[in-house]
Amino acid sequence: MDGIITSFPLLMAASFASMIGGLLIFFRKHWSEDSLMSMISIGAGLLLSITLFHMLPQVAGNAQQSLMPFVVIGYLFLFAIDLAGHGRGKADGAVIGFVIHAFSEGVSLAAAFQVSPQLGLSILIALLFHKIPEGITMASLLLAVTHRKQTAFLGSVLLGVATLAGALLAAVMERFITTASITNPLLALSAGVFLYVSTSHLIPHIRQAKNMRAGFYFFGAVLLYMLLSTVLGPAVHHHHV
Repeated sequence: MDGIITSFPLLMAASFASMIGGLLIFFRKHWSEDSLMSMISIGAGLLLSITLFHMLPQVAGNAQQSLMPFVVIGYLFLFAIDLAGHGRGKADGAVIGFVIHAFSEGVSLAAAFQVSPQLGLSILIALLFHKIPEGITMASLLLAVTHRKQTAFLGSVLLGVATLAGALLAAVMERFITTASITNPLLALSAGVFLYVSTSHLIPHIRQAKNMRAGFYFFGAVLLYMLLSTVLGPAVHHHHV
C-alpha cells in the first residue's frame, strides 16, 4: 500500500493521458457528418489494431492461464446485448471494452509499482504511448454517436477514472489475491468485447456508408498502428504483470 501512495502522482499521470483525446474534441467548433464518419473510421481502425496486435497476442501467449474462453465470453456478452435489443448504438460496446481494459491497466500499473519503482515507471511510459490514442478513439466514437462534445470528453474521463480505480483495487487486494488473476481475465474479456465491436458494429457501418475517404482513414489507422508497433515495440505492446 505504501508503494501506491508514493507512486500516486504517476498513477494520476496515466489517468490523465486518456483525457487528452477528449480535450482534442474541443479544438474544432463544428464537426460535419463526413468528419464524424472519418473519426469513426479512424476509431474502428485503431480499435481493431489494438485488439489484433496488442491484446490477443498477450492473451494467447499467456502460458500460466487459459484465457481464450474469456475472449469468447466477452464477444458473446456483447452479442447477447445486441440480441436482447439493449444496445443503444455502435459506441456502447466500445465504452464497455475500453472501461474494462483501462481498469485492468490500472491494476497492472499499481502491481508493477509494488514490485519496484523502476518496473512501475517503465510500464507507465509504455501505457502513455497507447492511452492517448485510446482516449482519442473513445471520444471520437462518442462524439459521432451523440454529437455532444461534453459526452465525448466525459467518455475519456471515464477511462482515466477506471484506470485509477483499478490501481486502488490492486492496492487493497494485494494481500489477498495475485494481480495476474485479475488483470489477465480482464484483458481477455475486453479483447472479446473489442473484437465484437470493431467487426460487428463499426466496420459494417463504414462499409454501408460507401464512403471511400472513410475507408482510406480506416486503412490508414491500421497501418499507422502497425508502424508504431514496429518502431516502438515494447512501448506499444506493454506486458501486464
